[in-house]
Amino acid sequence: MLKKFIMGLAMLTGIGQAFAQTPLKFRNGYFKIVQLTDLHYKLGAKASQQALDCIREMVTEEKPDLVMVTGDIIYSMPADSTLSVVLGTLSSLGVPFAITFGNHDYDFKAPSAALYAQMQKSPHCVMPVLQGKSLDYSLPIMSSNGKRTAAVLYCIDTHNRSSLAGVDGYQWITHNQITWYRQRSSVYKQQNAGKALPALAFMHIPLPEYNYATDNTQCPMYGSRLEKAYSPSLNSGMFTAMKEQGDVMGVFCGLLWHTACPRPLLGRQHRVQPPEKWSQGDSSERR
Repeated sequence: MLKKFIMGLAMLTGIGQAFAQTPLKFRNGYFKIVQLTDLHYKLGAKASQQALDCIREMVTEEKPDLVMVTGDIIYSMPADSTLSVVLGTLSSLGVPFAITFGNHDYDFKAPSAALYAQMQKSPHCVMPVLQGKSLDYSLPIMSSNGKRTAAVLYCIDTHNRSSLAGVDGYQWITHNQITWYRQRSSVYKQQNAGKALPALAFMHIPLPEYNYATDNTQCPMYGSRLEKAYSPSLNSGMFTAMKEQGDVMGVFCGLLWHTACPRPLLGRQHRVQPPEKWSQGDSSERR
């Protein structure tokens, strides 16, 4: 189904992070993102091959500026071999792509740092080189003329299931991650004459506020919702941080298998405009 969604963004280059050589860039004032999620790729499975065929068809038709995969790629062992098949398909499309981890990507006995490096080294991947243990990163998007940064995408790791005794369900975004986001956002704001730089965020597991919104009769809903959002039972405050920083204008996640379209593939198209052409409420999202 179609829904309209045009939003303005602004961004500075990443701070303290080594980015891929190929810069992302607006085209004539627009930047189109196709989001893929929950591929659950299983070696030898017919449905998995069909998912890759759908990806090829979608990306060929939509011609996005970026393909963003929000986790749960791996669904069989060995993990690196499973991931390699999907990366081969993404690289063959010739379109920049980036990936955030999903909970199942941790399930198949492969170190996350090794899987990240495998992703990052793939042709057309724009993920930065991993520095330290954190899998969080931000992606700058240049203006159409290439003279300034015009947008920022925050890509957040949402981990796996909770390991805290007495707390079931999925793990929450940690305080260290929230501090990382606040610091990065604050530097962007400082370098932009004190003005917050609007952004988008991508992650796998939904924030608890997804369910708060559906319980609020004042929040308009689009699409079909056939299950609750399986968010962490503890709320660590990521949404609050985004509201206080004033930059993130939309959060896009995975995990919602029966919302909007079925497994094994959920695809969304996001078309964004820079601030000077911002028309809130006019946007397009294809599911």
